[in-house]
Amino acid sequence: MLDKELTEEIRYQQDLVYGLSAYNVFFEDTGYFAVNTTSKQSNQEAIQRIVKEHLERIRQGEIDAKAVAEAQAALKGRWALAMEDNVERAQLAGPVVVYSVRQ
Repeated sequence: MLDKELTEEIRYQQDLVYGLSAYNVFFEDTGYFAVNTTSKQSNQEAIQRIVKEHLERIRQGEIDAKAVAEAQAALKGRWALAMEDNVERAQLAGPVVVYSVRQ
């Protein structure tokens, strides 16, 4: 959802970035959220301001219900596709331990 909105504003409307992605990284007990952009150094302050504004609107609950529903559907679709991969299924089931046997 944020990825789509930021790409629309920062890339297509304001032409500040060449590329943009927003994603989550999960670990066993923590994780982080990131927004990654490729741009000219001179655009950095404007990009950071726009990202902060979008994050603040989300934090305040100023989110379009239709956009949330679309994001939820997209997440379900991505998860379903990921579960077609045996490695993804195994990682979801638990930690993978690889043993090496020396002869």
